[in-house]
Amino acid sequence: MPGLPSRIEKLALRAVRTPQSGVETARLLEILAIPGGDVSLIFKNHPTVTDRELRAALHAAADLVRELDSTLEDAPRIAGKRQDSKTETPAAAVRRPSRSRHLWPVPGPRHVLVHIDGCSKGNPGPAGIGVQFLTIDGKPLAEYCEAIGETTNNVAEYRAMIAAVRIALDHGVERVSAFTDSQLLARQINGQYRVKNPGLKPLFEDVSTLIGRLKEFEITDVRREQNSRADELANMALERASAAARRRDSFSD
Repeated sequence: MPGLPSRIEKLALRAVRTPQSGVETARLLEILAIPGGDVSLIFKNHPTVTDRELRAALHAAADLVRELDSTLEDAPRIAGKRQDSKTETPAAAVRRPSRSRHLWPVPGPRHVLVHIDGCSKGNPGPAGIGVQFLTIDGKPLAEYCEAIGETTNNVAEYRAMIAAVRIALDHGVERVSAFTDSQLLARQINGQYRVKNPGLKPLFEDVSTLIGRLKEFEITDVRREQNSRADELANMALERASAAARRRDSFSD
């Protein structure tokens, strides 16, 4: 398709090949071929695009970006460099998300279960967040992890909660049942504890604003073993960021 390099087109075809979307793959690819990445041109170039098609295309684009990130991360090196001439910046390494293990269906569920976790090696130290989305009957839906730089455990927990609610809202979710192994986070959000730490107050305000956009929200603190996958994802983000830093160091040698 014009506007998409062949390698990206192949990845896009795989990313959007989902019967739940109800939109033809060729149509999604056409919408995704945005000149210069200017999303506003979608409506200019495709005045007949429907909300359903746009949502499907944007969701597919998100998975495509994760797929491309994963491809670049695993690219072989030649003479100490990647085949791709671009080198990874520290900021990109910190903010790179993991690829979703499950493609979020379109239209998606209106009520989801979310397990979240944040970890910090050193407290404060290098930190990561992990989010696991499940359907209300416990079936895997999507996963997300991200390295967030150096901060504390409590900040990481809040960042994980914020990421979870934002992703849910982006996918049209109206009801969230969240689970965390941080009793502090759960009780502060539930109003049982006051937020006294100045560093947590703006995060508390952010998550409260996001929760206010949902029709229904509840959060429960659980034992660590009941939150194991979110914990694995948070640590996975740290491991990937550490590996990326080691590769950068090897490139500079």
